[in-house]
Amino acid sequence: MSEQKLDGIKIKPNDLNRVLRYVFSDDLKMEYFPIHPIKYHNLATETVDKHAKSDRAKTTALICRDSKKILETYTYADLSDLSNRFALYLKSLGVKRGDVVACLCNQGFQTAISQLGAYKIGAIFAPFPPLEQKNIVIHALNECQAKAFITQRSLWDSCEKAPGIFNKDFTVIMSGKCCKSEVPFARGFAKPARGFEAEITPSDAAVILLYSSNIDKKVL
Repeated sequence: MSEQKLDGIKIKPNDLNRVLRYVFSDDLKMEYFPIHPIKYHNLATETVDKHAKSDRAKTTALICRDSKKILETYTYADLSDLSNRFALYLKSLGVKRGDVVACLCNQGFQTAISQLGAYKIGAIFAPFPPLEQKNIVIHALNECQAKAFITQRSLWDSCEKAPGIFNKDFTVIMSGKCCKSEVPFARGFAKPARGFEAEITPSDAAVILLYSSNIDKKVL
C-alpha cells in the first residue's frame, strides 16, 4: 500500500500499521481501533507503579519547587508509596469508586499525589486552576458533588468569600493550617499502605472532570 493523504495529511502505512489497524468508512473518514483493546486500566498504576516495580524505581519522576525556590524530588518508588497511602486516606474519609475528588492547589506535590491517589481508588479527579475565578470554582464544587476537596489555605480562604450559594457536602483536606471541620493533608501519609492494591477499573471509566472558564456567569 502506498502513502495516502487524508485531509491533506500524509499517512505512512508502515508507521500507521505499527500502532493501529484502520478502515475507511463510506465518507472516507478514518476510524481507529487498537490492535489489543484494553478492557481494564488504571492510570496511576500505568504511569507510576509499573515503573516503581522495575529497574526505574529510583529514577526521579517528579520535581517540585516551592515558594522559597526549594527543590524537592520524588522517585517512582516514592510516588507509588505516597499515592498508596493517600488513596487509603481518601477511602478512610468515605471516598468510593466513582466519587469525585476535587483539587484547588498550585501545581506541585499536592496536585500530583491527589490525582494519583484518586485514580488508585477508582475516583474521578476534578482539578481547578488556582487562577480561575473563585465564583466559578464554587459553582463547579456545587455541581460536581465532590466527596473530598484538597486545597491550600490561601486559595480556600479567598474561595469561601466568593458570592454564591455554597454547598459544603464534602470533606476539605487542607494543606496548611486547618480550621474546624477540615482535615490535614499531611495526615494522608501517616499510615503505611502495605498490601494496598489499586482498583481495577474499566478502560472506558471516567477519570477526570474538567470545567471551562466559559461557564455562564448567570448560573452562579
